[in-house]
Amino acid sequence: MPFWIQQDLRISVWVLLPIACGILLRRSGVPKSAARGFFGFAFYGCQTSVTVCALWIARVHAEARSLPALALAGWLGTAALAWAVTRKTATDSKRRGAFILSMAMSNNGFTLLGFVSLALFGEAGLAQATYAQLLYTPFFLLCCFPIARLFGSARKPQSLGALLLDNAKDPRVWLPLLAVFVGLGLNLAQVPRPALVTPLTRLFIYAGTASSGAAIGLLFSGFHFRRYARENALSFLHRSTLYPLFYWAAARLCGLHPLDATILVLYGLVPSALLANLLAVFFDLDTDLTSSVFLVSTVLFLVLVLPVFLVLARP
Repeated sequence: MPFWIQQDLRISVWVLLPIACGILLRRSGVPKSAARGFFGFAFYGCQTSVTVCALWIARVHAEARSLPALALAGWLGTAALAWAVTRKTATDSKRRGAFILSMAMSNNGFTLLGFVSLALFGEAGLAQATYAQLLYTPFFLLCCFPIARLFGSARKPQSLGALLLDNAKDPRVWLPLLAVFVGLGLNLAQVPRPALVTPLTRLFIYAGTASSGAAIGLLFSGFHFRRYARENALSFLHRSTLYPLFYWAAARLCGLHPLDATILVLYGLVPSALLANLLAVFFDLDTDLTSSVFLVSTVLFLVLVLPVFLVLARP
C-alpha cells in the first residue's frame, strides 16, 4: 500500500474513531455536559505536556525565529476577516462568536497537525509544528477567550480593559502559558531531553486526541449542512485558498527552511480547531455551529486535502 494511503488512513482513524465513540456515549446516556471534562483533560493535561516536550527540542534559531510571528499573523488576520464578515451576515450573538472562533482557530495542535507532522517528519516535524504555534496559547487565551466572553450568554457591557482584566483573572489562562515558558526555557538552556520523553509525547498525543474526539462526539447533533451552509462554505474556501497562500508567500518572503515552510503552509490547510468547541462549551456559544464547522471541515480535509498534501510534501 502506498505511503500516503497508509498515513491518511491512520490519521483518519485516530481523528474520526473517538468522535464515533463519543456519539455512542451520548446515545447510551452520557450527558452533553461531560464534554467539558474531556476537553479539560485534552487541553490542560495532554496538550500542555506535548507543548513542553516538543518545544524542548525545537530549532528556534536563525530564520526560524520568525516562524511563530508569521503563524500569529495568519490567525489574527483570519479573526479580523471573520469579525468583519459576521458584522454583515450575522445578528445572533452566540452564532457570531462561534463562527469567529471556528474561523480564527485551526486544528494546528497535536490532534491533527501534530499527527501529520509526526507521521511525515518524525520528532523534528512535531517540534517545529509546536514551535510555530509558540504564540498560539497567548492568542487562544488573550484573544479568543475575550471574544468568547464578549459573545457568550454571560456577557455584560464592559470596557475592553475590564474584559481583558476578567480574562487575566481566569485560572485557565496560566497553566498553558506556563507550559510554553517551561518548554522554551529548557530549549534555550540546552538541557538534554531524556529518551523517555519520546514515547511519553506520543502517549499524550493519542490520549488527547481520543479525549477531545470523544468530547466532539458528545456534542454532535448532526452535520447541519443546511443550517450552517454559509459558514461551512466560507470556512472551506478560506482554508483551501487565502489561508495557505498567505503562509506560502510569507515563507518565501522570509526564506524559511523547507521543513518550516511546509509546516507553515499546512497551518493554512488544516480544518477548524477542536478548541473552538471547548470555548463554545465554556462560554455557552452556538456549539452546534462549532461542531458542524469542525466536523465538515475535518472530513473535507481528510478526504480531499490531506492525500494531496501527503503526496506533495513527502520527505
